[in-house]
Amino acid sequence: MVFFQQLRLILWKNVIFRKRNPGLLFLELIWPILIFVTLAFIRLSTPPEEQHQCK
Repeated sequence: MVFFQQLRLILWKNVIFRKRNPGLLFLELIWPILIFVTLAFIRLSTPPEEQHQCK
């Protein structure tokens, strides 16, 4: 039972921290999206290369 009380407290502490630092929350949400879009753009902009099969 103590585990769930501690879990609830740490999650509440996390909520308070997020409210106090909205810029950090924004970065945590935007950074993975930015990386994904960059990788998708690089992958789509380079043509696939044909690979020969080994004999």
